[in-house]
Amino acid sequence: MKKHFLIIGLCILTINNLLAQNRVPYSAVPFLRISPDASSAGMGDVGAATTPNANAIFHNVSKLAFVNKKRGITLNYTPWLRDIMPDMSLVNISGYTKYDDNQAFGLSMTFFNLGNIEFTNNIGSNIGRFLSRELNVTGGYSRKLSKNFSMGLNGRYIYSNLAGNTAPNGSTTKPGHAVSTDITAYYHNAAKTNDGENIDWALGAAITNIGTKISYGEPASTLPQNLQIPNYLPANLKIGANFGYYLDDKNKITVAVDADKALTPTPPITEIIGGKRIVKLGQDPNRSLFNSIFSSFTDAPNSFGEELQEWVISTGAEYAYNNTFAVRTGYHYENAEKGGRQYFTAGLGAKVQDKYNIDFSYLVPFTSGNPLANTFRISMMFDINEKPKDDKITE
Repeated sequence: MKKHFLIIGLCILTINNLLAQNRVPYSAVPFLRISPDASSAGMGDVGAATTPNANAIFHNVSKLAFVNKKRGITLNYTPWLRDIMPDMSLVNISGYTKYDDNQAFGLSMTFFNLGNIEFTNNIGSNIGRFLSRELNVTGGYSRKLSKNFSMGLNGRYIYSNLAGNTAPNGSTTKPGHAVSTDITAYYHNAAKTNDGENIDWALGAAITNIGTKISYGEPASTLPQNLQIPNYLPANLKIGANFGYYLDDKNKITVAVDADKALTPTPPITEIIGGKRIVKLGQDPNRSLFNSIFSSFTDAPNSFGEELQEWVISTGAEYAYNNTFAVRTGYHYENAEKGGRQYFTAGLGAKVQDKYNIDFSYLVPFTSGNPLANTFRISMMFDINEKPKDDKITE
């Protein structure tokens, strides 16, 4: 077997935890679900309702309408699976501009470098190299619909080139292309307690990566015969809450929690009857886009109990001093039968000259030998504090 099959398979299986025998909901291009920024990663990968900034384009674009700066840009870098693939990395650049007090536009680009692949022939001789890579470009719009509530929409183009235009074993592969959209909502409010302390809270929801299937020119599944899983995009539902408490004018504590679920088919339990593989429990995974999304809440072979296992929980906390220094921690939980990504996170953030933010996060997995071990992220953010146009909401 050629080396590029092994590397590509390792990347897809590890990142997406595709273990059909454990019935993990399947999707292609899993890099679309990797949180790019260090501030979110330091809090367990929460992001649906956290403080708005340029990275909202990834987590919940609705938050951009509540950013209190005129413009901003952020650069995020992550060496990915560095213990097993030293040349794999993810780079993201995102920016936004406020049109007025109620509207914002965002643009983001993510480049995922899966590393150089050595091509060999059947006798092991080197016949060339190829840089496997993926890319997405996202444009977003966010608008306040009231003083405390906003909604947003993203449009996204996806390019995935895993092995170039190769023809291993007589099957031609080609780069994949797809488009998708996100629909999001965000609510934010603030108040004072009876003791005079300031508090704020937020709720967020996002349905992401609703889009076309992606094709690489050959079957996307190793399931034999008539049951093959299409290359669905990693459609996902995320809901979250964020609560902030000001100890005084300079000290603030924030806690956040997210729950998300894949909106893609769960592999069924199958058996072979009459030379054909048929579904014994669950549903045939080869379904239309909207059928796969809506049925993803009911298609698990072991019914409601297994559906609950597919929810992923992220929690995080942050202590901030004078809006210039932050310490973060978090916990990410995924059921062992549905991928098993369980890890703690830690992070730091600092503001320089009221315009520049530098953030760092580090991931600590539960199990030794985990491919996510030693994962860190670095983010640099630049904000321009310029008052937007006045366009008051009509109550």
